[in-house]
Amino acid sequence: MALEGNYCEGMVPLRSLTDDFYELDEENYRVVGVRTGQSYKLGDRVKIRVDSVDMNKKQMNFSF
Repeated sequence: MALEGNYCEGMVPLRSLTDDFYELDEENYRVVGVRTGQSYKLGDRVKIRVDSVDMNKKQMNFSF
């Protein structure tokens, strides 16, 4: 996940997606919700919140 206007990247941990259980679809580079069918793939635009920043590890964690 990249922030527009910045050169920052981070991730949304799958365990933070509590609305469904998501499975990896490796062929299409996406995750798909088992119950809802909701999917997220590389390049999708989403709104996020910055949950944590570790400057020592140069890591950021986001949530939807």
